[in-house]
Amino acid sequence: HPGARPAPRHPHAIQGPRKLAYLEDRKYLDLKESKNKLETLCYNYRDNLDGGIYQQYMEDSARVTFLKTIGETVDWLYDAGENSTFEEYNTRVAAFLATGEPVKNRYIFYTTIVDCYKRFEELTVFCNAQLAEIAHLTDEQRNSVIGKVQVARDYMNKVKSEIDAKPKTADPTTTIAEVDNKINML
Repeated sequence: HPGARPAPRHPHAIQGPRKLAYLEDRKYLDLKESKNKLETLCYNYRDNLDGGIYQQYMEDSARVTFLKTIGETVDWLYDAGENSTFEEYNTRVAAFLATGEPVKNRYIFYTTIVDCYKRFEELTVFCNAQLAEIAHLTDEQRNSVIGKVQVARDYMNKVKSEIDAKPKTADPTTTIAEVDNKINML
């Protein structure tokens, strides 16, 4: 179609001055994306830790220190950090993730585990109902199902006891994926 722009080519196919321009553009965009990611993390962690949904999943002293770091970083972003480097932004992003992601993961775990307990109990009721209704199962098959339910129940009781004994600021000894795997064996 006359006047239409050609489709963009793969970056490796670009040559000469256009390649240099592309690389400069990509470098600029990477810099802005890195700065935006740091800014987003600051506001996300601040909002969720300062009276938000993550607050109970981080010890008070660590939370106060992290919130102070967040405030300092926000100030830095709009002052000395306005024209910082890609490396500096990424270093700060990595530090924020190292501190904030475990808190976020604890929040996800402790709010999701309740659903796992419920699903486990529902599956246990279902398995027991099936055992009562299916007449053609052999004793060996019934014992296999009963054994799997008991293994899963022992595991879930252990997880619940560990969780009940720890503060929510402590990392759990298991993951939701591990709990789901144990439940899914039913």
